[in-house]
Amino acid sequence: MATLPEEIAFIWRRPKALSAMLFLLNRYLALLVNISCLVLSFVPLSAELYRQLTFVFQAIIVCLIMTIRTYALYGGSKRLLTLMTIIMITLAITVSVEGLGRYMGAAVLLPGVGCYETYTAAV
Repeated sequence: MATLPEEIAFIWRRPKALSAMLFLLNRYLALLVNISCLVLSFVPLSAELYRQLTFVFQAIIVCLIMTIRTYALYGGSKRLLTLMTIIMITLAITVSVEGLGRYMGAAVLLPGVGCYETYTAAV
């Protein structure tokens, strides 16, 4: 709330660029997610998957903001933008697979065959 007058002057009263929209989305999405997680904590359902999804979504928003800022600082270098896009996509896939993979259940390659079963030849 300390920067609300500056936010009104520099963000709300200007035409909305992509960076301004991402800033506002990141700022107020966090508030809405925290309020909804607080409300969901009183419901007997588990909200852990919801928290993980919103965490991944917010991480992507922050990466986009940092990419735009770095792109501007380096004078609009297309090579840097390409490299950062590749890195961002790789990290987003890695975080999504690692963070959400535990909710997808155990993969079963062969029915009835578990990791701890061993097979020996009959003698």
